[in-house]
Amino acid sequence: MARGILGVFFVLSVGLATGLDVAAGLVKKAVVHHSLAAIPGVLLGTLAGLPVAGRIPQRIFQCCLLVMVLLGAFSLLARAFLQS
Repeated sequence: MARGILGVFFVLSVGLATGLDVAAGLVKKAVVHHSLAAIPGVLLGTLAGLPVAGRIPQRIFQCCLLVMVLLGAFSLLARAFLQS
C-alpha cells in the first residue's frame, strides 16, 4: 500500500513541478518532446511490472532500489569529477 501512495505522490509532485518549469520557460521544447515520447514506454513498463511487484518481498525491493540509487549517485559523481 505504501508503494502505491508514494507512487501517486511522486507522479503528482513531479508533474506539478515539471508543469511549472515549462510554464516558466525553464524547459526547452526538445526536452518536452523527448519526455512525451517516453510516456508509452513508461506505461508499458509499469503495466509489465505491476504483476511482479506484489511477488517481490519488501526487503529485496528496498535492497534493489538502494543499489540503483547508489549506482546513479556514483555515476553522477564520476561525471562531475571527470568534467572538472
